Amino acid sequence: MSKLHRHIVRLMPLSLLTIALSACSSQPEKHSTASAERPPLDWSIVESNPEALKLAPQLVDEIGEKIFSETDARGMFMVVIDNNEVFHRSYGETRPGNGIKPRTDSLIRLFHLASHTSILPREQPGGKWGRPVFTWPSRDQRCTWLKTAKLTAQPGTEAAYSNLAYDLLADALEKAGNRPYTELFRHYVTQPAGMKDTTYNPSAAQCKRLMVGFKPSDCYSTLAAIGSGGVYSTPADMQKWMQRFLSSGNTQRKATATKEQTIYFKRGHLNEIKGMDVAGEADGLGLGWVYLAPVGDIPAIYQKTGGGGGFNTYMAMIPEKNIGVFVVMTRKDGSKFSPLPNGVNDLVRSLADLHTRNYL
Repeated sequence: MSKLHRHIVRLMPLSLLTIALSACSSQPEKHSTASAERPPLDWSIVESNPEALKLAPQLVDEIGEKIFSETDARGMFMVVIDNNEVFHRSYGETRPGNGIKPRTDSLIRLFHLASHTSILPREQPGGKWGRPVFTWPSRDQRCTWLKTAKLTAQPGTEAAYSNLAYDLLADALEKAGNRPYTELFRHYVTQPAGMKDTTYNPSAAQCKRLMVGFKPSDCYSTLAAIGSGGVYSTPADMQKWMQRFLSSGNTQRKATATKEQTIYFKRGHLNEIKGMDVAGEADGLGLGWVYLAPVGDIPAIYQKTGGGGGFNTYMAMIPEKNIGVFVVMTRKDGSKFSPLPNGVNDLVRSLADLHTRNYL
């Protein structure tokens, strides 16, 4: 999921091991960027038939209730963008027994990952079992590990989910941008979108609003995992971020969205894929985005899963139809994840289908 569009597009097609080693050294290197397939620059707004406008909220309610029931979540919030329409749906409770439904300003954690084709492990080896999430390893620990790290295949030939890869990418971006990652994140992501509640260092007031799930983590600074996760945010802020990829009557899809949703690796070009089919068979991989190919007349989905600290998140969008859905849920003991992406994929495709039907 591209947070720093210019730098990521330039760096991501390369070996992340090379990039990260460069970030730990003193001399910058220049590289050329491989060509890749990009979606169109913009998609037109769909002028919905009155019947479609009537059916859309019914679909949102029906599928939202199904997702909440089948995941057995403790609390859940869903944001749906459908061209000029926005729907918010809240379920369950923010903390065990308080009876308070999640709101648009309830804090959540998100993961931001790279294309997962670096051949690096999911996590850096050597971490202490049971440690607090998003607190290890530090930049120095990553650089020390890299000195003896060995890859098992050529980068770009296999895909395997890796949090470590995106932490190393954040290290490289700090060096390339000559600024702390928090400043880059604020400059390229939160300020342009007006995301005032998105941070790595939550205030005491924000911590009081943190949703709590099964085996939760404490509310603390998560700067160690600044690249791969640990971001505190809210459904309201995530709506703002998602809206920048979708046009509506009041907003235009941002100019860099096409670059950020470029697909660099097609499934058929990779020898193996591990851990990328959680929300459906991945047909391609981009800068954090997982690409699900069109189904019949329904255009492709760009999606991203996340989880940790008692949370699960999922975002899926069909930019061609200006439709997007973001859901965050807090887990209970025994909660299930698969109904979440399955339900959201069903919802975005169903909403897209409403705009392609012929109404008499």
